[in-house]
Amino acid sequence: MRFDPSRAHIALLALTDFARLNRLDDVWTSYLREPGPVPPEHAAMLASLTEEMGNLLEGFIGHAMRLQGLVDERRDDVNRAFVNTVAAAPLSPGQRSAIEQVIREQGGFAQFAISQLTVLYDESLGEAQQLRIKMTVIRERGISAGDLTFRFKCALGLALLAASIALLVSTGTILLPTVIAAVQGGAGPAAVVAAFAAHDVAGVLLEATHAVVGVAHLIENGCFRR
Repeated sequence: MRFDPSRAHIALLALTDFARLNRLDDVWTSYLREPGPVPPEHAAMLASLTEEMGNLLEGFIGHAMRLQGLVDERRDDVNRAFVNTVAAAPLSPGQRSAIEQVIREQGGFAQFAISQLTVLYDESLGEAQQLRIKMTVIRERGISAGDLTFRFKCALGLALLAASIALLVSTGTILLPTVIAAVQGGAGPAAVVAAFAAHDVAGVLLEATHAVVGVAHLIENGCFRR
């Protein structure tokens, strides 16, 4: 039976916008971390970046609501998909243990994803407003601190993983029998990825495992601590 492309489309649109904002924020923050005022010739480009980031943030309310619906309606599949994705990710034993501990503390991956998507829903408009305020400060004073708030950046990283896993679940690729067998048999990441590659979906998995590694780094940097 073919999968429902509308659900896959919801996950894909969210994943695309989450990833784009994350990279734009990295560029913005890296630039503003350098000491000294912003040269006037750079201000216009920063204003353009700020406007794009603000527009993306304003669209996150819809993304968060729709993605929460996808995760909620297939919680068991999402939780299994998370286990399979982590098994395929190139993590150190310490990173793997830290992720698993956080997920247990949060009541499972599906529940954790829903809670972090709520952060995006609640705070996206405020983040967009703050970015535009910072751009005003740059125009008036030539300098400002960059980046999204720490809480929001943590939630964004988890949302990226949630969207990646929702895409895998909605297309059925994460629950392929060969993949499940590789994970349950204790196969290493390379063997799990090979099970995906046999079905021409390794690229989809690569995005998800990259998001897992990103979450591991966020945890190392203090995200999701109670």
